[in-house]
Amino acid sequence: MNTRISVQLGDVGATLTLFDELAPLAAHKLLGVLPIDAELRHVRWSGETGYFLLASLAEPGAQLENAVTFYPRGSLIYRPEHGEFAFTYGQAQARDNVKLADHACLLGALEENAEPFLELVRKTRTEGRQPLRLSGS
Repeated sequence: MNTRISVQLGDVGATLTLFDELAPLAAHKLLGVLPIDAELRHVRWSGETGYFLLASLAEPGAQLENAVTFYPRGSLIYRPEHGEFAFTYGQAQARDNVKLADHACLLGALEENAEPFLELVRKTRTEGRQPLRLSGS
């Protein structure tokens, strides 16, 4: 059974479904630290996505579940080596200033009210950081 959580970016709320069965370890880690208050900001190298960091969930060398290199639009991505989580609104890939292509965990997907949420993620590119909250539904 996939767990649903609430996400709030600025004044826009949405529902996120975690892929518990495909990424049980990552989902368990994220659920264990809810609620989360962070700032979502735009990436530099990965494309059309906004991210937030959770240093407490950084785990270099961790087992990578449900691995992808390209990020599907509307997804939540987790890169355990950095404790990085990203919401993708367009074309994006796991890469940074050191690695041109890498892998990340496809952890979940936005469902209810995804489009307004993704539009606000897109705006972080030109308008800067937005407050973000993840909580149990």
